[in-house]
Amino acid sequence: MMPPIIEALFDTIDKIMSKPGPLVVPPFEPRPFIRAKFVFRARNGDEPVY
Repeated sequence: MMPPIIEALFDTIDKIMSKPGPLVVPPFEPRPFIRAKFVFRARNGDEPVY
């Protein structure tokens, strides 16, 4: 299981990424976070590796 704080962080990033309309660019590059999420979950058996 992923720690709840990390899960919440990823959920927030997902919401920001999927929000329609003008995108507020975060001060970091979000793609490594998305990639890390898939790898992290794959290690825990939640999702396949992308």
